[in-house]
Amino acid sequence: MARLSRQRSGLYALLGPGAAAAMLAACATTTPRLAPASVDAPPVATLSEGPPMLRFPERLHFQIRHSLAGQVGEVTLLVKAETSPAPLWAGEGFGSGSFLGFGTRSKFSLSFDPQTALARAWTVERDTGSAVIRDDAAQSAPGVVSTHRLHSKKPESWATLNAGAATYDPFGYLLALRTRGPQREPWTAPVLDGRALWSVTAAPPRAETIKLATGPRTALRYELAAAPIDWQGRPSTLRKPRTITLWLSDNAEHTPLALVTNAPLGELRVELAADGPAVALH
Repeated sequence: MARLSRQRSGLYALLGPGAAAAMLAACATTTPRLAPASVDAPPVATLSEGPPMLRFPERLHFQIRHSLAGQVGEVTLLVKAETSPAPLWAGEGFGSGSFLGFGTRSKFSLSFDPQTALARAWTVERDTGSAVIRDDAAQSAPGVVSTHRLHSKKPESWATLNAGAATYDPFGYLLALRTRGPQREPWTAPVLDGRALWSVTAAPPRAETIKLATGPRTALRYELAAAPIDWQGRPSTLRKPRTITLWLSDNAEHTPLALVTNAPLGELRVELAADGPAVALH
């Protein structure tokens, strides 16, 4: 059961397009669709049994499209391995997008422990055009998350979440899903996006072949159900549940390929634009 201790200000729920894209860690240039049977398409995927293994440094670039407005944004994700003072993964990302005259720019960073699949710390900063909001979080033990918010138009605030289970930001949830290995049962975890808490359940994946702008790929299709909850673990009436379809490559790297979710006035599609060159993080 989650409990909240606060100083100075209350809980602020915010789910921005940059964080939604991080949940996928992919973006959309074209609509992901099943590849028809042809001599050019690879055989239908089968579930990989080998251990997941990322290649470092990893750089992925994505585009975001809305079903009515066309391209509305882009996201870049970078991950590298660090060996000192402990073997951790350092991730960072940059996103921008606009829709119906509203624009958001975001950047985020993450420290992830691949041995325990625990997100140690993360930061998300959003510039909405009218305000800049920065959220810093540190997870001292699974489910114990200390947060600090800086808001350009409000007093700074601190809050501690006790979720009772390992908690992730969207980027950390993606890395945890990529490195879980073969999944036979549904997996549920708390996901904290800014100050908005969600209970996200990933159903066991289904192997299939999808066609991307860069060509057909064998993939693992995950159906994600995100239920909004408050910091006491109760269903939230301030936000609506969301469903997300996510495709990861069916190989040892489990590269994010595409994501589809509902959006105002249509559907949001995020797709891997190209396999970008490996670069060091700065």
